[in-house]
Amino acid sequence: MALMRAVPTLLLPTRQASHVGETVKVTHARPGQPSLPATVASRLAEAGCVAPSEEADELIEAAGSDEGLLDRLVARRVTGEPLAWVTGSVCFAGHRIVVHPGVYVPRWQSEPLARRAVELLPDGGLAADLCTGSGAIAVALARARPTARVLATDLDPDACACARDNGVEVFAGHLASPLPAGDRGHFDVVIAVVPYVPTDQLEYLPRDVREHEPLLALDGGPHGTRLLEQAVWAGAELLHLGGVLLLELGGDQAEELVGVLTAAGFAPARLFEDNDGDVRGIEAEKLGG
Repeated sequence: MALMRAVPTLLLPTRQASHVGETVKVTHARPGQPSLPATVASRLAEAGCVAPSEEADELIEAAGSDEGLLDRLVARRVTGEPLAWVTGSVCFAGHRIVVHPGVYVPRWQSEPLARRAVELLPDGGLAADLCTGSGAIAVALARARPTARVLATDLDPDACACARDNGVEVFAGHLASPLPAGDRGHFDVVIAVVPYVPTDQLEYLPRDVREHEPLLALDGGPHGTRLLEQAVWAGAELLHLGGVLLLELGGDQAEELVGVLTAAGFAPARLFEDNDGDVRGIEAEKLGG
């Protein structure tokens, strides 16, 4: 199993759409003209979208038979607005997830981490999804383990509202702090995709991510480990002995967390690598003291 990069390239960062801000008129094809999907895909390709045909299909489906709505959706997308905000949802780990505008869009690269959490969560167990965002990971856990209880937290009130719309039991607050006191020390699995992009690396993110997605969900501090370290201690507080912490990360951050994992009472972490051999996640078991 491998964890892939957390931030996918949706738009080519070197390509600027010449028609940004324009209204894009899309009409049904007449004989001899390109089909509707081809027309929409062409406009998306001109704007720099890297998967224009697939995105065109999603936009057409979202608009139904309303051509005016389709025009507006395409116009939003060509400005770089995330596709999930435009269509209102995204598919994550086989589940359709509602995504409100302004809320961090769950990445398919996080799916392996979610699947590993499902493997670790027993029937009737207890799991926490910290920094849940739209609630995508919590949804995947709850649907795969319907007899388990899955709790989630997020600092962003907009994210909490979105997670609730996805049926997630979410608590507003920072990491473990808002979770019920009676559940602390009883969790089987704690999973977190916290902000871990180093502050000085934010400028290298794809243009649509930089210009639209919330900084709160991206900026991990000077080394990208500020929230990761806090998540380790949150996991130590929530998990029972033998419980497992799962964190998504990047770069050399796993090495930087060795000391805090040891101090917090975790066994040496299992590393998850992507196809390029870069570490993208860790799994650590809480040991007895």
